Amino acid sequence: MTAVNRRPAADPGPDWADGILAPLRRTAVTLDAAPGVMRRIAAVGPSARIHATPSGAFDLLWAGALAGGLACLALLGAVLGVMVFQGDEGVRTLWLLAASAGRLLVIFGRAAGELAAAAGASALAIARTLYIALEWTAPLLRGGALVGAACGAVSILVSASIVARAGRAAPFTARHGRVNLEGGSR
Repeated sequence: MTAVNRRPAADPGPDWADGILAPLRRTAVTLDAAPGVMRRIAAVGPSARIHATPSGAFDLLWAGALAGGLACLALLGAVLGVMVFQGDEGVRTLWLLAASAGRLLVIFGRAAGELAAAAGASALAIARTLYIALEWTAPLLRGGALVGAACGAVSILVSASIVARAGRAAPFTARHGRVNLEGGSR
């Protein structure tokens, strides 16, 4: 295996890149597709428009379906009426079930109302107790806040004193920011 020594070509410099890119800088493209699209839509005409209501046979089918549905509803109502007036066993059972469900609904409604009233009375008693406790502890809370503020002020004063002492004991620095360990600012 032999190594081939090739010299890299000399750098042509920035003029070479400017010469290659010059034709691209002179090219300008303008694209406006909207007028062409609008001409094509206008050429297609009204046949491509979507109609809001179906025409002809669809109207007739829709009317027939509506009439058939109404006829089925009328037949169901007539059968139910005959069953009710003839005293059918199923209808009597249904009325008995509906009456029982109504009674249960009334009982559960009363129980829910009583439960809500008891919960409201308990909540009101708890709220009154909390208000009394807040009134009783208000002076203590004010005193605690005052002590906390005083401790914060003392902490700020101690920190300021520490920073001031540390600044006096810090080594001198030169203008360019390097620390001179021998002292001075040479």
